[in-house]
Amino acid sequence: MNCPTRTPSPEAAASPESSEPAELPPGIGQLAEMLAASLDRIAARMLAAEMAAAGIEPLVGIDEWAATLACSRREVERMRSARKLPPPDLSIGRSPRWKAATLRTWIDEQSRASGRGGR
Repeated sequence: MNCPTRTPSPEAAASPESSEPAELPPGIGQLAEMLAASLDRIAARMLAAEMAAAGIEPLVGIDEWAATLACSRREVERMRSARKLPPPDLSIGRSPRWKAATLRTWIDEQSRASGRGGR
């Protein structure tokens, strides 16, 4: 059985649903990426605030250790391999995670051990 083929009308061919997306002006793609990244950061902050309000602190990973200690991620990994950091409170896959309290306690212990006092 042959089915007749239908040719779209000129109005249908020009409709927004069937037209190709227009090319964006220069810089709009980069602006869209920056906006998406900003929205991701805002969402992360909102989630952190909600968790804090519920009494749940976010877990600390190697990147957060590095930011807190003002050193490189690689340096934190070396310290971990040398067992200079406390063992992780949790591992998610191959990613170690610590409670924020563990990080604070370790920093206080390091301060006392170096003679600089603590809190």
